[in-house]
Amino acid sequence: MQLVAFRALLVLVTASLLVGACSKEPALSPPDPQDLVLVKKVTASYLEADATMVRPDQPIFYQDVAYYSQVRGQTVYRYDAQRRLTYVENRNPDRPDYTYEWGDVSLDYADNQLIYTNRRVSPLSPVTYKLNSQGYTTTYNTYDQDGYMTFRQDGPNATVKQTIVDGNITQRIEQNTVGRKTTTYAYDLTKIGLPDPEKALWGRPSRNLIVNKTEVDESFSGVASGWPDRRVTTYSYTFDALGRPDSQTALTESSLSSSAMRVGRELRISAFSYQ
Repeated sequence: MQLVAFRALLVLVTASLLVGACSKEPALSPPDPQDLVLVKKVTASYLEADATMVRPDQPIFYQDVAYYSQVRGQTVYRYDAQRRLTYVENRNPDRPDYTYEWGDVSLDYADNQLIYTNRRVSPLSPVTYKLNSQGYTTTYNTYDQDGYMTFRQDGPNATVKQTIVDGNITQRIEQNTVGRKTTTYAYDLTKIGLPDPEKALWGRPSRNLIVNKTEVDESFSGVASGWPDRRVTTYSYTFDALGRPDSQTALTESSLSSSAMRVGRELRISAFSYQ
């Protein structure tokens, strides 16, 4: 009975998020994403239903398309008195006893250094990173004067380059010897962006709220891939009384560039809680 009741509650919460995505949001917003202290994020993932799926559960509908539930993930964040991230906990909220491959990470700060410890690894092996005057890790990363990461050396032949325009990351290019992935972003310039606590030590987040992301994969082998190499994600939101995004609906459509044929859709619905 408890499991049935929980599933019913999950359906109600999901439905309220889908309906609320079309609601009018308040005009009030904090001045900067870094002023938002995100303490919990819960994300439910769904795949578009097709003729090959035989499922006992009922699908949800978004934009008249049926989707089946895949998995839910919950992330909890903790901070110190200076609002620096100190702890990240990942769990499957539907299976609290199942912790394999779900991690706990602690972060400590001392003498302009970050000590990163993965609590799921035994024996514990803390890794130390140097921090610059802006509080960001200098290992492998280069920043502009405003604290946005513009370049990272990911390995001997792997790099990440980011283009920043008016406080927003508009393009990201990840490249290695095998291929290149180019991601472009579009924003609602009237809304403040979302914080990303797990990336907070790797530069400032985009100032405004993301509404579209396009990812294109290129292979240097010259052989066409049978996997989707183009993904377009469209985002919509609901807002709390303070103008903070309290839910995000992300619809990703994947396709093959060579044929412009759509391969599938994935839906992710996230709920946010703030300090």
